[in-house]
Amino acid sequence: MTINEPRNNYKIPLDFSSFFDERKGDLGKCTEVESIDAHIELLITTYQGECSFDKQYGSTIGELDFEQVKTVEGWKEEVSESLKKSISLYEPRITILNFQMKIDELLEEDSLYGNVNIRKQVKILIKTKLKSNGKYCTFQYQLYLSPLSKK
Repeated sequence: MTINEPRNNYKIPLDFSSFFDERKGDLGKCTEVESIDAHIELLITTYQGECSFDKQYGSTIGELDFEQVKTVEGWKEEVSESLKKSISLYEPRITILNFQMKIDELLEEDSLYGNVNIRKQVKILIKTKLKSNGKYCTFQYQLYLSPLSKK
């Protein structure tokens, strides 16, 4: 991404205060890469079924919090395929070249109460090609799923 890349996309979240400001009168703009990055992050963090206009929009990544039956590898494979399909469907500006997902368990000890919290850390790496100009881009995301507590 270069500094001179056109800023033709609206920046999320929308800042309506600048839109109604007489001096600015415009919504914030961003580059195509910044727009794609924000949209993929929105797709990842939205639960499927959460959007009333399209029940398929989003991902199933949050289900890892509640999944007790499947192994982490089985879950990872299922969610990776689902997420790749969702990104391909809802983000037509890119072609996915490589998709990687890594899940780690992090142990955090609470020094005050002596509890140990286990959190799942999900790292996602997506290598893509922009359809508009053929440039290659890499997007990275890191999520932490709710802590489980054990004593």
